[in-house]
Amino acid sequence: MECRVVVNSLSDLLDGREKWLSDNEVGEIEMHLADCSGCRSSRLELAEIKTAARELPLHTPPKSLWIRVSNEIESEIKSSNATTKFDHEINGLWGWLKSRKFSVTAPQLAGAGAVALLAIVIGVSSMTSNTPIGGLNFSGMQTAILLPGELEIKAEINKKLVTINERKITGIRRFAPSSRGT
Repeated sequence: MECRVVVNSLSDLLDGREKWLSDNEVGEIEMHLADCSGCRSSRLELAEIKTAARELPLHTPPKSLWIRVSNEIESEIKSSNATTKFDHEINGLWGWLKSRKFSVTAPQLAGAGAVALLAIVIGVSSMTSNTPIGGLNFSGMQTAILLPGELEIKAEINKKLVTINERKITGIRRFAPSSRGT
């Protein structure tokens, strides 16, 4: 057996953890220790350290120390998890959203897909038909509430629109390539 394997197994052997080592391994380690003086001295040093550690007095810290330590840990956890207003100002809304962890379930995805599909169907159907969705027509509601002088203003605007459209048509005829002499 190699010295490295024996030195790594000495702690288990001295602690009485033969259950970690098979009987065959314990026999091989003992045979190696009988032949190797370096491993034997490592075993003696380890045994002395173990004996000296048993003789050390046990000091139990006071409960107030444990309370202070736990309070300090809790305050550090809270401060590391808390985001400040300054963090939001630097990162903005997008940075804040990226810092959050969202989880989406399959029913939520299915519901969102159904809403999106419904919106697409309604949009396409309203673009292809002349009547608004549900057959509602709001053009009659325009005259329900009139401000004083509104009808006169609308009539004047319509006259000006007619004049503008006529000028557009005559301008197009005037500058059309067919009317020019080349």
